[in-house]
Amino acid sequence: MEVRGAADAEDRAKKVIREKHPKLRRILFKRVEKKDNSWLIEGEVWFKRLRLFTVKKTFRLKISSKTGKITSYQEEPL
Repeated sequence: MEVRGAADAEDRAKKVIREKHPKLRRILFKRVEKKDNSWLIEGEVWFKRLRLFTVKKTFRLKISSKTGKITSYQEEPL
């Protein structure tokens, strides 16, 4: 699955993050750019923990523009 533009890259990133965090509340993309043959996406993700707590983390995701596969994924708490 080829990633043709920033919108395709964001859609692919949303799918991966939703699979990783079933209790997802919000995704905020701060940076989406193409470098060489891959897309670099940076942003923040909020998801629910327990009943009242929401956790916020930053993420960095790298997607191959030719295959659409995730080549790198990192999350860090804020």
